[in-house]
Amino acid sequence: MGTDVEDPERLGFDDFDDVALADAEKHAVAGLEGAALLRERARLWTRKEAWLKMTGDGLRTDPREVAVLDRPGLTDLPPAATGLPASLVAALALGRLG
Repeated sequence: MGTDVEDPERLGFDDFDDVALADAEKHAVAGLEGAALLRERARLWTRKEAWLKMTGDGLRTDPREVAVLDRPGLTDLPPAATGLPASLVAALALGRLG
């Protein structure tokens, strides 16, 4: 199991997409702007972090190589289900390794 929580406001820096997103993910965020872009970046990032924590790889793996749009075992966690502030984004990864 792996989990991650992120504040979308932290992901507004230049070049985020180039250093963190796989090609399909870059395409998925291409038309977004402002808060919608930051929220989707956070959703993708928390999914990557949750997955990499679950596998034990962490950021030793290039996050651009971990495509998470349709990866089985990943769940976006709504704030109401977690008790977290609505401004945060969270994800859960569950799976078997090996």
